Amino acid sequence: MLQPKKTKKIVCQKGRKKGISSNIQKLRFGDFGLVSLDACVISLKTFESIRRILTRATLRKALIFLCVACDTSVSKKALGIRMGKGKGSHSYWAAKISAGQILVEIKGTNSSLALEALKRATYKLPCNSRIIMRW
Repeated sequence: MLQPKKTKKIVCQKGRKKGISSNIQKLRFGDFGLVSLDACVISLKTFESIRRILTRATLRKALIFLCVACDTSVSKKALGIRMGKGKGSHSYWAAKISAGQILVEIKGTNSSLALEALKRATYKLPCNSRIIMRW
């Protein structure tokens, strides 16, 4: 669902995210948003669980915008394999998040429902985050 359809090279290099994102505290689509305060790597399973929490907490009445795409593949070697012999096979998809990047936006619901939903979603994230509002 949130993964790329076609990839030329499915095994990516690890890389690092440094610095602060340029789109800090600028909501584009919604009225409420979730901003990461640290750089981290978030897997596709985590984003799917966040999306489910937000849809259930807003009673399926709000528009939810996921502003991050899981486009980096993470490889993992099997247990019991010795060092060397190349890189492991594809394991899961992930997104590299920089500090200050907007992760999720919500539109079309009252403020108390949206704030409660975003507060529940922060418990699933592997990094520190903050809720921001348009007003």
